Amino acid sequence: MHQSPLGLLVLLPGRGEPARDVFRATRLAHEAAARGLLVLVLGLNDRVYLDSLSLHVIDAAIGQAVRTNPTLAAYVALGGFSAGGQLALAYAKTVRRDSTHRPWQIHAVLGVNPPVDLVANWQRAQRQ
Repeated sequence: MHQSPLGLLVLLPGRGEPARDVFRATRLAHEAAARGLLVLVLGLNDRVYLDSLSLHVIDAAIGQAVRTNPTLAAYVALGGFSAGGQLALAYAKTVRRDSTHRPWQIHAVLGVNPPVDLVANWQRAQRQ
C-alpha cells in the first residue's frame, strides 16, 4: 500500500552544481525520503540571489507538488547548499512576508554554508 508523503523537502544545490550531485554529496535527500517526505531537488545553477525567475521556479515546483498532493502544503521545508542555501533563506523570508499568494508556508529552512550573515538575518527576523 502506497502512503502519501508527510511533507515536502525542496533542496537547492550550490551555484553551478548539477541537481544530481546533491544525492552524491549528502544523504539528506535519502534520509528525508525514508522518513516519509517527498524530496524535490531544483537546479537553479547560476543563481546567487533570489530574483524573479528563481522565485517563479521554486513557486512553480512547490505549487505543482501541492496541486498533486494538497496535504503537502501542511509541511514544506526548504534547504540549500552554499548559494542554494542563500536562495532557500531568501525564499523562506519572502514566503513568510507574502503568504497570501501561496497555499503553503515554509516550516523549516536550512542553509549549509550559505554566503549570508546569519547573525544579522536572525536579529532582523527577531525585530520583524
